[in-house]
Amino acid sequence: MVSHYKRAASVLGVLLISCSLVAISGEAAPKKNKAAPKKTAAAKTVGDKRKEASKTAVITKDRVLKEFNAVYKDPPESRKIKATYIGNIRNYTERRGAQEVPAQAHQVALTIKLTDCGITMRDVWEVYFYRLETEWIFLDIMQVGSRQVTRTKKKHPPLKDDEIKKIITDAMTRANPDLRVRGITILGKKGSWRLCVPEFRVTVKIHADLEKIIYNSATAYECLMISTLAHENGKWDQVKISCMYKEQETDDCHIGTMCRELGTVSTVPPVSDDEAARILRNAFGNEYGLKKNNVVVEKFEIIKKDPAENFGTKAPYTVQALFVIDENKIIPGDDYTPRRTEKVRAVYECVVSGYLNYSLSEKKWDGIIESCCPSVTERCGTSCSDTARGCRRLGEK
Repeated sequence: MVSHYKRAASVLGVLLISCSLVAISGEAAPKKNKAAPKKTAAAKTVGDKRKEASKTAVITKDRVLKEFNAVYKDPPESRKIKATYIGNIRNYTERRGAQEVPAQAHQVALTIKLTDCGITMRDVWEVYFYRLETEWIFLDIMQVGSRQVTRTKKKHPPLKDDEIKKIITDAMTRANPDLRVRGITILGKKGSWRLCVPEFRVTVKIHADLEKIIYNSATAYECLMISTLAHENGKWDQVKISCMYKEQETDDCHIGTMCRELGTVSTVPPVSDDEAARILRNAFGNEYGLKKNNVVVEKFEIIKKDPAENFGTKAPYTVQALFVIDENKIIPGDDYTPRRTEKVRAVYECVVSGYLNYSLSEKKWDGIIESCCPSVTERCGTSCSDTARGCRRLGEK
């Protein structure tokens, strides 16, 4: 019995020792924390430089205002009232030579008064610094915003409707020499101010002709336009004009496509048959061979008018002419009287071919006589000065 208990105690001891060894061998070793890799100087990014600049942001508002006031100069016709530091610090980098260095921009609010019209403006400026080693160096200032605080109490200078029409007409013809403004109707006028500059926004309906020099024609248009007139340097002038096209205002105003076309006419003035006959009759009477022989034109009637040529500047005509000139008639001699010549007044009739030519530079019609022939059935081509060939002799007076 005793030996049986001793054996049981030995087995129990062995089991306890085994369990202790298993527990010791199963316990996990503590994990070591890995150290984060260190950034090298070359691995620093722009973001790192900005953070570094932010940590060393030691620029005071007093210094910002001091640097700003030292550089700022009042523009013409304005007066500084006060400058206020508003902050809104912006960190960035500035290239100085081959190196990028930390930089900062600080905002300053500037209140000024425009002396010409008394309005108050609030401008926003940025003051720039860059860091060299451990010191912040002032760089520059720049305006980044502006807002009008008060309005002027001045009134617009007078501007009559007739003056508006003349200003618009002159401005349009200067911009397009081929445009002829025939009439302007003012539909509306609204005044405003661009800071100290008084302006009127005028809505007009314009009737104008756009000439085509090559074709001697003009196309009539009706346009709806908006003209902006400004009073500067003591006078009113047009600073902008736009078209209303498809119910929208457009600055790129093209009359040929954005206005209503009313029709096309010739720029060459018409000439009546009576006027054409008078001009051609004078030209016929100035023919050298007729003029030197004391010509008297008794009849000169247009019998045919051909279609105009050369874009309306040449108008061909055929005319029936009857005239009297001096002529030396040979009288044969006989046994008692010698052969002699005697001046008579001969009567001739011929068909005259000529045309009217319109001079674009002189703005008038001139008559040109081309040739004469005895009748309408014959082909003309003889000079009218050669009456024996170009005309038919009817007799003497």
